[in-house]
Amino acid sequence: MYNPATLSVRIDKGKVVLWPHKDCLKIEGLEITQRHLLIVISDGKPIQSFWFRFADYKSSELCISFDGYQGVQVQVPKEARWCKCK
Repeated sequence: MYNPATLSVRIDKGKVVLWPHKDCLKIEGLEITQRHLLIVISDGKPIQSFWFRFADYKSSELCISFDGYQGVQVQVPKEARWCKCK
């Protein structure tokens, strides 16, 4: 269970950013050789988190989606038709 109005994301120790329900959120400046912690937050509480490495996807760009059923999904943009980030 989550509240779509307060759904947000934080990567590593970065600032919390509201989840873009209709737009794209481009996150830049992450070190591609290190692993990163992505945390999905709702009502101020973490609801899902996971570690990822760009090397695992063989790409320096990733698209991340979230729904309440399958949770967070990460894909390379060219393999994710739903990804609108440019």
